[in-house]
Amino acid sequence: MKILEILNSSRIRTLEDVIVGYMERGGYSNVVDELGIVERRKRLIDKALLAHCADELREDILHFDELLKKEVEKMEKMCKETWYDIVGDDVFLGEKDLYVCGKISMGSNYPTLHPLQDDDRQTLWDLLVDESFRQNHARVRTKAMIWNFDRQEKREGREPTFFYDKDADVFFDNEFLDNLHLSVGFAELYKKSYLALTDLIYIRTFETAIHIIEEPHIGSGSAYHYDETQKRWKRTFPESRGTQLFY
Repeated sequence: MKILEILNSSRIRTLEDVIVGYMERGGYSNVVDELGIVERRKRLIDKALLAHCADELREDILHFDELLKKEVEKMEKMCKETWYDIVGDDVFLGEKDLYVCGKISMGSNYPTLHPLQDDDRQTLWDLLVDESFRQNHARVRTKAMIWNFDRQEKREGREPTFFYDKDADVFFDNEFLDNLHLSVGFAELYKKSYLALTDLIYIRTFETAIHIIEEPHIGSGSAYHYDETQKRWKRTFPESRGTQLFY
């Protein structure tokens, strides 16, 4: 059985038609959520792919994993640069503990390499990468803590500590995937998002951003942004509470 045969099977196409139908009639993601359709779609696709097309997928899985690892390295570099900028900037002295958070989201546009290119695929994709949908974690994220500052000590020489071990061993409930020795980033996406294998492996664009927050959870506390005109860090206005992107 080939990849296209699986993706075009009546069971999977019927589920996708239902999802797209609900979304096109007003974005009823809560109805899709309650029916568990998106999760069922992923489960059916991955089960069939790993049972019948594993060897055919191997090269694409490994290629995507390499691209993702490079993006994780880029994210970590951006986080470190931001961390050092903050340590040396008086605007942050005396503040609460701060966190520099990096996040890699999957591209917002439907992958052009995907074997299915029907007109309704973008509508389906919008839901698959929507992080507000039912605890959907279609991203890879890291954060580094900056301890409370003191004017007498700017923490010079201290290295950022990341709450993310990109070199950790990961395991799947599948021997084929275990034997590929895939990255932590891949495992996080595969296990925590509603993206099936054939959704992931054709992604070629990522959206990487950095946040500064005052609490360990993204979305809480006041944030800061870098003012390109004044060349200095500034606190965002109160109405912009939460995360602030500046990359």
